[in-house]
Amino acid sequence: MTFEEAKEKINELFTDPQAPGNSVGDFDPEFTGYIEDLEEIIESLEETYLPDISLDEEEE
Repeated sequence: MTFEEAKEKINELFTDPQAPGNSVGDFDPEFTGYIEDLEEIIESLEETYLPDISLDEEEE
């Protein structure tokens, strides 16, 4: 997963509440997903961008 894909997925988890006569900017976005959704995105980024490090027995 790229960072751009992660941003798109995160944006999908939020909605902008709207009320008649008010602009969307007057309201905080509302989270409509689950924390597990965010964890999945982070784990995917970790798999892509964290280096695999292996330790020798002496280093453990």
